Amino acid sequence: MTTKKRVIKVHNVKSSNIKEIGFDPKTQKLQINFLNGSKYQYEKVTAHQFADIMAAKSHGAALSKDIKGKHKFTQITPSESD
Repeated sequence: MTTKKRVIKVHNVKSSNIKEIGFDPKTQKLQINFLNGSKYQYEKVTAHQFADIMAAKSHGAALSKDIKGKHKFTQITPSESD
């Protein structure tokens, strides 16, 4: 039996570094797609944290403040320069 991988729906954002942000409430995964082509998924993110990032004036600053260094992550796709 194979496990079907869930696809996270992403939303375009206006940011100098981030292209798209998505969230799956079932798995509590936050996906960040950067302009350089790299994609990351952060684990155990709450719906409230996702809403805060989406509402922030600077998505990158909110990501750095509330998620990076506090949540385990997986790099899904390396940057185009890697």
